[in-house]
Amino acid sequence: MNKRIINIVIFVVSAIIIAFFIPVNGVFRYDFVLGEEWRDNTLVAPYDFPINKTDIEYSQDIAGFEKLYRPIYNRNNLVKADALEGLKHYYSITSVELLKKNYKTLPIDRRRAVTIFRTLTDIYNVGIIDLGHDNTVSTNDNFVVRIVDKDQIKSRSKTNIYDVKSAKEKLHRVVSSLKLLNKGASLVEADQYIMPNVLFDEELNSYTHKSELDEISITKGFIKKGSVIVRAGQIIDNDKYVALQSFEKEHYRLGGREFSIIPFLGNLLYVLIVFALSYFSLFTFNREFLDSIRNVIFLMLLYISLILMSVFIVNFNFIQISVYTIPFAIFPFYINNFYGSKVSIYQYIFLLLIASTVTSFPFEFLLINYLSGLAGMYILQRAHRRLNFVFAVLVTLLVSIMLYTILTFISHGEILEGSTYIWFGVNSILLIALYQLIYVIEKVFKFVSSITLIELCDTNQKLLSELAILAPGTFQHSMQVANLCETAAKAIGANHLLARTGAMYHDIGKFPNGMMFTENNSGDSLHSKLTDLQSVEVIRNHVVDGVRLANRNNLPSKVSDFISTHHGDSLIYYFYRSYVDKHPDEDVDESMFRYPGPKPSTREQTICMMADAIEAASRTLKDYTDESISNLVDNIIKTQMEGGQYSNSCLSFKELDIVKEAFKSKVTNIYHSRVEYPK
Repeated sequence: MNKRIINIVIFVVSAIIIAFFIPVNGVFRYDFVLGEEWRDNTLVAPYDFPINKTDIEYSQDIAGFEKLYRPIYNRNNLVKADALEGLKHYYSITSVELLKKNYKTLPIDRRRAVTIFRTLTDIYNVGIIDLGHDNTVSTNDNFVVRIVDKDQIKSRSKTNIYDVKSAKEKLHRVVSSLKLLNKGASLVEADQYIMPNVLFDEELNSYTHKSELDEISITKGFIKKGSVIVRAGQIIDNDKYVALQSFEKEHYRLGGREFSIIPFLGNLLYVLIVFALSYFSLFTFNREFLDSIRNVIFLMLLYISLILMSVFIVNFNFIQISVYTIPFAIFPFYINNFYGSKVSIYQYIFLLLIASTVTSFPFEFLLINYLSGLAGMYILQRAHRRLNFVFAVLVTLLVSIMLYTILTFISHGEILEGSTYIWFGVNSILLIALYQLIYVIEKVFKFVSSITLIELCDTNQKLLSELAILAPGTFQHSMQVANLCETAAKAIGANHLLARTGAMYHDIGKFPNGMMFTENNSGDSLHSKLTDLQSVEVIRNHVVDGVRLANRNNLPSKVSDFISTHHGDSLIYYFYRSYVDKHPDEDVDESMFRYPGPKPSTREQTICMMADAIEAASRTLKDYTDESISNLVDNIIKTQMEGGQYSNSCLSFKELDIVKEAFKSKVTNIYHSRVEYPK
């Protein structure tokens, strides 16, 4: 399938995804502040909605519930049965003694035993509560508990039930009042049969507590459809403020409640228009961006992720996070790093045009994010050290704070929410964290960041240091070509770091056979010992060997492409002409004397092809005058153009003229005349 069609499909699918998640009910467009005047027209309720309690009111309801909550206990009748059975066995109490109506005839020790048994029976019937699980019950005499007994729940206050301590006191008091204790006698043996038979039910309490807590209403009233919420010019007091907050919450709840086709189509049309402008800007100003489907996928992933984060925070914000927490500046930071500032500037505004539709303050949101992001990108664009990124983040933070302060003073005359400044700080922290993913993105999408290019330009890199040792002439040539490429790329706004890096590596394939190339051999040419076809093979192979070395040393493909394209499929004219002259009767196959290619496709690769030929040819000039240099540049570019070497390039004719002038100026500076000093 054609790349252009695939790219368009990716744009359309991304637009559908984004439009689906944008609230169909739109954003809440009203801005209100407690204690200030309502600046809009009289607001009438378009539908019924509840008035929500404030956080303080709801917290008070929760506190009241906790204070009055009645814990649930289970009566365990087995405890009573075991205790009384043990008591009968300990005191050898007979059934006859228990049934005897007048037990005064019994000896005092038997009467004491029967009294203890009867008293404990009464106590167990009332209940002995276990206070180990609820300190509230033990400290509050009026506290009420619920007791489950034979599938019935009865409420009892603490004064109407025993605990272990009060049960013992009751027993001692009864026995003492009847004067049944002989001198030296005690009830220690009887105390061991007093134990709780009303036990705390952990599972039932957990379930009941949660159920009853959930029943606490979060609303405190109702506003009917057609009722006035707030009148024009009215001061927003606490009641009006709560009503407006409730209206806003209901607005977003209804917006996400169900899918509606008409609002969705409206959202989709808007996103498609913005994406059409995005695609058109890429097609017009950075066509090579669209040559890679990976580029488009990455761009759309950034669009989708940042916009969906905005939708989530605005519409499903459970902890009141500001939309300014989202680090939108990471978008221009990423794009600038991989594709340059021109793509960043246009695409960033398109991103914010969509993202701003989900906020209630689109102009403020767009202005703050766009200007702060561009300010940080401007600093980052000139960063040649990793630490400079931190400075770019600080600039982004300061511009955001400054713009927010100015806009809030203009619209309200004061700073509305000081907490917003904290969210700007969180934004900066997230920006620093997300920027570290740039190395993961490089590996996944096979991109090359500006930091990586700067590192590759270090002449201590393995390939460059070997080139300097084994082919010093080629190394010097590559450095001059790199300078020419950087100057020309800057002149037309191309990626000058990529152009410079690619130029430094474009001839690394020469160092395995360095002496076979003129710039490394000051003596007789070694080609005199070879046939024309052998010489062509050696020269052609510096491209093949260069690509092989680049792959072996894991050079990014964006850099190694300079090696394969810096000659395109041009003719190795000197040896072709020599072979034709020596074989006049032979029908010579030109393809045997051409470089393997391919032709350059990007502006940076095209510039490198020009610079390579111009730098090499400039060394053959006898006089370095403005005219001779100008003619040299024009003739070389004309020859390459006529040879069809620029047929795949996206370099425009206007940019070509600028590049020519940049080359002429740079070559003139390199070979400027010097003052002759007296001997």
